[in-house]
Amino acid sequence: MSQKTCSLLVLAVIFFSSLIQAQIIGDSVNPDDFGLDVRDDESRPEIIRKRYVKLNEWDMGSQLSLNLFPDVKIVSELDHIERFGQLKSWQGNIQADEAAYVIISEKNGTFFGKIVAPDFRTFLLIYKGASIYGIYEVDPSNISQETNDQVLGESDGTEMSGSICDSSYVCSSVTIDVLVVYTPAARSATGNNAAA
Repeated sequence: MSQKTCSLLVLAVIFFSSLIQAQIIGDSVNPDDFGLDVRDDESRPEIIRKRYVKLNEWDMGSQLSLNLFPDVKIVSELDHIERFGQLKSWQGNIQADEAAYVIISEKNGTFFGKIVAPDFRTFLLIYKGASIYGIYEVDPSNISQETNDQVLGESDGTEMSGSICDSSYVCSSVTIDVLVVYTPAARSATGNNAAA
């Protein structure tokens, strides 16, 4: 194989690898430059740290790389994509860790996300307006009921009422079936089947 062919092959591998492992998080920006008032974020006790970014174009491919903070880079593999009307939700796993996951949802061109890292740190991606997103590392145990009733970082014009979970489009309802087992003697002691 010639050196030229080998060089082209290396470039092709780099090119296709970058396509597979998309980087959705763009460069950090100053929200003031876009006329956004984010002072409310300073008073939220659940926020450990934050930064504001623009997002890169993303086609919801099979791998996703997230540079959340300079010291936090998450690589996630697609598990599945769900669609609920206009909402499209990309759900992936991290390092085959069942407790770690990435959910990035898109509705009408606006993205929302929740990331739980293998070390159990939790991160949210919330639209702030003017094509700017906030990346937050949060302490879930420090979210007050009042805060939970609002969106973490309300946007300008995007309907985001409800809890943080609902507004991020990252939580789904869970149905738990309960089986109650009892003996005939226990049934008799309660009086009848209806009472049991």
